[in-house]
Amino acid sequence: MFFMVLLLFLIVSGLVFIKITSIMESKQAPAQMQQTQQTQTQPTKKVVKHEEKRQQLVQPVVKIEEPKAEEVKELIDIIAEAQQQVYTIFTDNSQGSGFLYNSEGIVVTNAHVVEGSVNVVVRTIQGTEH
Repeated sequence: MFFMVLLLFLIVSGLVFIKITSIMESKQAPAQMQQTQQTQTQPTKKVVKHEEKRQQLVQPVVKIEEPKAEEVKELIDIIAEAQQQVYTIFTDNSQGSGFLYNSEGIVVTNAHVVEGSVNVVVRTIQGTEH
C-alpha cells in the first residue's frame, strides 16, 4: 500500500514539474523575441556608437537545444530508477521514507521519522532489511 501511494506521489510530482516547466518556457519565449526585435531596430546615427558598445557589453546568450533522442527518458523509466533509491524507514514509534545519499550506504530521512529511536530498520524496495 505504501509503495502504491509513493508511486502515485512520484507520478503526480513528475507531471506537475513537466507542466510548470512548459509554462515557464512558453512565458520566456515571447520576452526573448521582443528583446531580439528591439535590438534589431536601427537607432539614429548619433546613438549608433554608444548603442553598439552597450550591445557588446549586454549581449544576452540564449541557447536552446532540443535533447538528443538517446537522452530523452520516459516518465515511467525515471520513476522506476528513482524507486530503486527510495527506502522505507521503520522505528518503534513511526514509519517514513528516505533515499540513498551516496555509495557508502548513507540514507537520508526526515528527523521526525527517527527522533528518539534507537532501533531503526531500513527496507529496500526488494524487501531487504538493514
